[in-house]
Amino acid sequence: GTEMILVESCVDNTAPHAKPDVGAVRGITSTAMGLTYYSAIPDTERQALDKALETENKSEWTKTRAVRAKAIRQMAEYGYCRHATVEHGLEGIAVPMRSNFDGELLVVNCVVASFYAKGQWLEKEIGPRLKHLVRHVEESAGLRRSS
Repeated sequence: GTEMILVESCVDNTAPHAKPDVGAVRGITSTAMGLTYYSAIPDTERQALDKALETENKSEWTKTRAVRAKAIRQMAEYGYCRHATVEHGLEGIAVPMRSNFDGELLVVNCVVASFYAKGQWLEKEIGPRLKHLVRHVEESAGLRRSS
């Protein structure tokens, strides 16, 4: 599909924004979670997803071309994607995770209110922690060798 579905959610009780629940749907091109998925899948899958996104909403697909290209660069350089959803006052950072669920790619993400995401905090603090968490889970599940 062209959307991401939350399969688990852990939210701080003091979070100032709406608290998404399991099953909540998010757009691929409008969230760090979706852009991480988009940029981490193999090229052939991404091409098929591009066709589906274009067919679904050509205007949005065209409008998000630069955002998608930036996500691919971030993934290649850092191993995660950061994206701000300005209209909702949120910023997220996300890391792809291998799974043993039919080889489906999962994404682990952290979303905070924009006023918490000062400077490079997400990239310098949260991104590396998420990457470490994901690598540990992959190793524990036998999907990656210990490094």
